[in-house]
Amino acid sequence: MMADNTNERRLEAFLFIINVKMVEAMKAIAKMDAGTDLIDEHLVPSSTTGESTVFYYKMKGDYYHI
Repeated sequence: MMADNTNERRLEAFLFIINVKMVEAMKAIAKMDAGTDLIDEHLVPSSTTGESTVFYYKMKGDYYHI
């Protein structure tokens, strides 16, 4: 019986860690989306040269590379 209790506590701790990591990942994805929205909605339309447009698209690609 003691082994079952220990296994349950380990499982609960493991599930807690997974939940924390999942929340962190979701927050990171939300930040990434906000950053790419800024690039798409403001920086690319206001770019005046092809070089700056490419720079902003490269920046957007770097967000997804992480």
